[in-house]
Amino acid sequence: MAVQIITPLNAESIRIQLIKSIETQLHRVRIENKNTPHTVDIDLIVFNGKVQDDDLWNKLFISLPVSEILPNLKSGSSGKSLLQIVNELKSSTEAEHVQD
Repeated sequence: MAVQIITPLNAESIRIQLIKSIETQLHRVRIENKNTPHTVDIDLIVFNGKVQDDDLWNKLFISLPVSEILPNLKSGSSGKSLLQIVNELKSSTEAEHVQD
């Protein structure tokens, strides 16, 4: 799920004041290995039109929900829209499943 908010906070304040607070209320436990499952994981992906997390461009589970809000967001490296990249990721994911 992706959400868009309007706030006077800067990116660091969003991470500290909002995200960490919500994750704490939902009993998020932070451990050293970031790849283990967690109860909740909230990330700041785009702030003021600038991508904060480059995984947006190569991980479908991030790009798909964000593309529903910002389909025309452009990749600085390829110039492609996020929606185009989502479609490419879907195709490559489907191809990976066929090979399995």
